[in-house]
Amino acid sequence: MPSDLWTRAELREHLQDLGLSSGDAVLTHTALRKVGPILGGPDSLIAAILDVVGQQGTLLAYCDWQFEDEVLLNPRLREHIPPFDPLRSRSIRDNGAFPELVRTTPGARRSGNPGASCAALGGKPTGSPLSTPMTTATVRSPPSASSWRPAARRCWWGRRAKP
Repeated sequence: MPSDLWTRAELREHLQDLGLSSGDAVLTHTALRKVGPILGGPDSLIAAILDVVGQQGTLLAYCDWQFEDEVLLNPRLREHIPPFDPLRSRSIRDNGAFPELVRTTPGARRSGNPGASCAALGGKPTGSPLSTPMTTATVRSPPSASSWRPAARRCWWGRRAKP
């Protein structure tokens, strides 16, 4: 087994060193390949984030929808677009695997706006992107963590600090 595996405890410690704490809402953007090998895989990263933010905190991932905007412009394809279903529609691949992993984690909730959908674990969805109504403005300009909760944080994972 490689010795450079991240453990859940190490990830939790790094998150706390970054300033993440109990009750925080964090919108994550994660390049899992750049994070490196994790003992227990991405589920350990999800668990470490939830450990730090606690029951009152929220882990968010920007899902969008596995659907290309150009399809709407093609009349031949438009009528064949499957309807958006927050429970079943996949996250867009452009955002990597992490949003889909968060979305499919037991207990995750997803907003009903296809063009700006977020998945969330923990916390309460009231006042979050999970309660964002679908409008042209939100489809064109998806919500950021700071747009809905003043104390929200963003976390970009993907570079390992050098010892």
